[in-house]
Amino acid sequence: THGLQDEARAAISAFLGADDEDVILTHSTREGVNVVVYGMDWKPGDELLICDLEHPALTVPGDVLAQRMGVKVVSANIPPLATQAEALSAVASALTEKTKLVALSHIQFTCGLRMPIKEIAIAAHNMDIPVLVDGAQSVGHVGVNMKNLDCDFYALSGQKWLMEPNGTGALYM
Repeated sequence: THGLQDEARAAISAFLGADDEDVILTHSTREGVNVVVYGMDWKPGDELLICDLEHPALTVPGDVLAQRMGVKVVSANIPPLATQAEALSAVASALTEKTKLVALSHIQFTCGLRMPIKEIAIAAHNMDIPVLVDGAQSVGHVGVNMKNLDCDFYALSGQKWLMEPNGTGALYM
């Protein structure tokens, strides 16, 4: 099975414009998100920045971090019909010295808003904050290239726009 896994990882890496060693196979977007979110060393008072349009795959881990570790979940208010500049401004203005991770969907499942991930990543990286992207609604629907997006983590599922079986996914790191 390692041959098949290696082949699958190479295919998804090429599709994402990533190096093979930067991608792991997962069972879902949610699993990839959880690897990142729960793999970080959170302290009380740290902030997780999401937005108010997010899927439960991002809001639920935030709730768990808040309840178990005292993490403050900050939710940027982004109107469903926001322009790219408005979405960027909402996220960038919510960044603080306590922000430990920015976690956003590339395309919001609630309204189809495509987030300006590269610009958000630049703003976050200027403050040494990593960016996690939920790509469940984007990969296979719009072109994605990890080197162009400049995010630190990108979780995706196979069963949506890639038309792969349930229980397939990947995480770019």
